[in-house]
Amino acid sequence: MLLEKLIGEEITRINHIYDYWQILTDKGTINIYGHVNSNIFDTITNCKIIGVQYDNENYLCFDFDNNQSVIISLDSPDNLPEYFSIYLNTT
Repeated sequence: MLLEKLIGEEITRINHIYDYWQILTDKGTINIYGHVNSNIFDTITNCKIIGVQYDNENYLCFDFDNNQSVIISLDSPDNLPEYFSIYLNTT
């Protein structure tokens, strides 16, 4: 699964770009368009992803080595067409 390729990757930077969040790792980028608790972003920079949980209709969760998690809700009242996107580096 594509999401599992991010396990072990360190969060190098987090950007808030207009109406979405961008989480950068050495391996790729995670863009979050859906609802997420953004207060946690201050605590995960320089942390490693140690687990990924995914429920197709409800949530995507990234677990970090500092015992924090980022949970992306996939149940949006705004009916967003896209909740997140992941781009992995190919070089």
